[in-house]
Amino acid sequence: MNRTACLPMGASLLLLWFASLGFAEEKQAAPLRIRFDNYTVELPAGWNNTNPDRENPNANLVLSGKVPYEFIGSIRVGRSKPRVENLMYMAKALAGKEGKIDEKPVDVDGVKAIRFTSKRNKIHEPQVGVIFLRNEMQYIAIGAGEGDFNATEAFDSFIASWKWLD
Repeated sequence: MNRTACLPMGASLLLLWFASLGFAEEKQAAPLRIRFDNYTVELPAGWNNTNPDRENPNANLVLSGKVPYEFIGSIRVGRSKPRVENLMYMAKALAGKEGKIDEKPVDVDGVKAIRFTSKRNKIHEPQVGVIFLRNEMQYIAIGAGEGDFNATEAFDSFIASWKWLD
C-alpha cells in the first residue's frame, strides 16, 4: 500500500475532526487599536501605520495597491497650535471650490468637528476630513485616495473609533 496516497485522506479526516471541534473555523481578528500621543484609533482593515512613534500625535496610515510602494489610500492627522481663528475658513479651503461642508458637526469622542468632502482623486489631496480644536490645539484629519479609490468609508470608521486618553 502506498502511504502517500493515504495522506490526503488522513489529512482530510483530521481537518474535519478539527472543524467539528471549532478549531478550523476562520475568525476575523479584532481590529488593531493604535496609539498616537493622547488618543487611540482602530486601524482600518488592510491599512498600515507608517508612524509607530506612540508619543507623536501625527498619524499617517496608508493602504497599498497591487504593487509594492503604490499607495492608493491615505489617512493623516496633524496637530498644532491653531493657525487660523476661523476653523470654517480652513475647512472650506481644504474642501476646495467643488467640495462641501457637512451641515451637522461630527463627534470625535465628545469633541465637535467640522467635516468636509471634496471631489479630489490624488493621494496627496484630501477627499474627506475633519478639523477641530481641543485643549487649545488644532487637529486636522484627512483621508485621500488615488484614482478610483475613495477613502471616505475607512476615514469615517477611523474617526468613529477615536478615543481620547486624557
